[in-house]
Amino acid sequence: EGAEVVRLCREVYELSIRDKEADPISVLNLTPDTLQKVARAYTIFFQLINLAEQKEIIRANRTKPVRPESIRDTFRHLAEKGITADEMREILGKLEITPTLTAHPTEAKRRAVLDKLEAIALALVEWEREGTPYNLEHPLDSHGMAVSNLRRHLEVLWQTSEQNPWGMTVSDEVRNTLFYFERSIFRVASWLHRDIEKAWDECYPGNPGTLPPVLSYRSWVGGDRDGNPLVTAQVTEETLSDHKRVAFELYDKLLMRLEKEATQMPGPDGTSASDLMTKLRTTLRENPHHLAGEVARVDEWLQRNGAEVFATTGLFARLRRLVQAFGLVAARLDIREHSEQIGGFLAEVLATSGLVESPQAYIDLPEEAKVILLEKQLSEPRPLVNSWWRPSPSSEELRKLLILMRDSGDLTPCFIISMTHGVSDILETVLLCKEWGVIQFDGSQLRGSLDFVPLLETVDDLHRGPDLLRGLMSVQPYRAYLAQRDDRQEVMLGYSDSSKDGGFFAANWALHHALETLTQAAKELGIHLRFFHGRGGTVGRGGGRANKAILSQPPGAFDGHIRFTEQGEVVSFRYALRPIAHRHLEQIVSACLLVASESRDPSRVDPSWVEAASELAQVSEEVYRSLVKNSEEFLTFFTRATPISWIKHLSIASRPVMRPGRSLDRLEGLRAIPWNFAWVQSRYCLPGWFGLGSALQTYGEQGPDGLARLRAMAKGWPFFQTVLRNAELELLRAHPATFRLYGGLDGGTIHDQIQAEYERTVAMVLTVFGHGELLEAAPTVRRTVAFRNPLMMPLNVLQASLLGRLNEAPLDEQERWRPAMLQVMAGIAAAMQSTG
Repeated sequence: EGAEVVRLCREVYELSIRDKEADPISVLNLTPDTLQKVARAYTIFFQLINLAEQKEIIRANRTKPVRPESIRDTFRHLAEKGITADEMREILGKLEITPTLTAHPTEAKRRAVLDKLEAIALALVEWEREGTPYNLEHPLDSHGMAVSNLRRHLEVLWQTSEQNPWGMTVSDEVRNTLFYFERSIFRVASWLHRDIEKAWDECYPGNPGTLPPVLSYRSWVGGDRDGNPLVTAQVTEETLSDHKRVAFELYDKLLMRLEKEATQMPGPDGTSASDLMTKLRTTLRENPHHLAGEVARVDEWLQRNGAEVFATTGLFARLRRLVQAFGLVAARLDIREHSEQIGGFLAEVLATSGLVESPQAYIDLPEEAKVILLEKQLSEPRPLVNSWWRPSPSSEELRKLLILMRDSGDLTPCFIISMTHGVSDILETVLLCKEWGVIQFDGSQLRGSLDFVPLLETVDDLHRGPDLLRGLMSVQPYRAYLAQRDDRQEVMLGYSDSSKDGGFFAANWALHHALETLTQAAKELGIHLRFFHGRGGTVGRGGGRANKAILSQPPGAFDGHIRFTEQGEVVSFRYALRPIAHRHLEQIVSACLLVASESRDPSRVDPSWVEAASELAQVSEEVYRSLVKNSEEFLTFFTRATPISWIKHLSIASRPVMRPGRSLDRLEGLRAIPWNFAWVQSRYCLPGWFGLGSALQTYGEQGPDGLARLRAMAKGWPFFQTVLRNAELELLRAHPATFRLYGGLDGGTIHDQIQAEYERTVAMVLTVFGHGELLEAAPTVRRTVAFRNPLMMPLNVLQASLLGRLNEAPLDEQERWRPAMLQVMAGIAAAMQSTG
């Protein structure tokens, strides 16, 4: 771009540091085109900083003599505690860890950009190794090659568009998700299982035997219909086909390589290893459902015929592990639909059958009457409508989906019901699945392999969770269905909407309390619960370190089975580079091993701590709702002092920013991701802390024991400690000098209320922890944030200037500046490593 853009980048930086309230667009005469180039330069700058940090994380972990929270370290710890080989085998047999990639990949970088960043990372590593005398791949005179490669990749990165000009389709999302399976997940999953095998051999020598896989993957991408009209039955069918294709191509390539690598002489039976690999490839193509059994037989043959190293390391071991963990698809696909859509479809069915006068008559029934009607119909063998019947256009896609699920078998193992408020929401889904043959009525009871999963998303629904579970289990047809599925019920907990609904601490307490009370209810009912944690990327959506969240669960809430979402920019951060993915997953497996090996006493948490947490939740929710829901000024402030109105223009996801039929004149219709994204952009980071300071202060001022109890809770209760540490991180990421710029765009009193609560929360968190500064125990994180803050200021000053200029501007003026605004948003997202 020449020296002019470089000069402007430096001048914007100097101006923003010297005078944060200046308008650099006017001072520097920036046109939309030049502003976009300046913002793009800062965006790439932060992408490269992120890359360098990830590379350093990898280096630091590789150079540690003993890597804490690794599988090897955890095995050693448990063996030293006296866990025997039989006990460890039993623990591993119970583990079922299922990361689930969701259908909101709020990723501000295109796949093409991700490819270039990986190439730059590899070039950086190559540069550091340049001149190694033992490199067998480079010419004898290779000096300067690595720098040339680096410059070339940087040049192409600069010339690659940051945004998809045509927007994001569901098919794009599916391809992006499968890209991570091909890029890292398949390989890293094999590494994890190899880690377990090696740790087993080291800690329990002389105890051979096949160890079960503990890690598998699911996906929502292409199956999540909630609020996304673009996810049609055809899209879901194409997604399933793509998932099978990717797994087939992976195995086929491995077997082609193994055919060439297996050059051993024939064994005593005249069979050669190469012949066996060819036979496996034939099985993959002609009878894939027998592949796992054939791989096991080949493994046994190799070990029996002196090829143990060939069988247990390298390509064949990778094939064996992947077939065990993934089967014949990259990931099985969850289906998700909103309870209102499901209820509306069933209402049409019931009206057609004559059981109710009209669809609206069913919708208007009280909950108790709905449950009675649905329970009776679940015990009836006859169908409700003829096979040729068709519903309204709004329900037809759901009918087609049910037929696809019926024909897909266990490739769609789970139906998630968004916004589950009552038992009827679940029974409606079950009845529709019975009607279209996804599950069957065999003459006496329902049978099938589908999980029906309620999603509890609001604070109230989380509190009502145990009653929902008891009510569901009292429905005899459903209880009998669950009995033939080993009495296992999955429940999904929504972290995003609960936080948006009730605020940070109230949502965290509601989730923790729901884990505890649902676990107790399940024990009373004689069923097993698997919790599915709908965690987002930011702390305000349940983000933070997943292993710490696992370790801080209530006693008894984890029995070895766990699911959690991986979404948004978190996916690229955790899975773009294989060693980062390895570290992320080994910490999760380590935490699960530790919790699964413990028999913790539920009574060990001091009852006064539980009462204190309940009081804190009540106060924090009141403070949060008084600002967000009960203030007439708030919505105006939110739309003026954050870039929420511009987020819908970013081509980072196919799903609309608003729920269907809603607009920004009410916050209830706004999804949790853009809600968090807007606050991250303006550096308030409000969803990750607001209300906590008032709650801590109110409780601490109750008497001499108040503050002492809070300090004891922060020291001795993993849940409370984790919540406060997450808030501490968000308070550090928030930046008063920056968010003051945005607050000034409104001119009302809302900013002052937020500023006061921020200062109160910082003071109280430091008081409870006994620290002199935020994240005192994590100096590396402090340095990282401190390093980024002044470098981010130009982008925030530019964004605040644009908002001030465009908030009241005519549409044509807004359109002229839109590409520049979107580029600034992408830059801030890169700097904050978060899109919400």
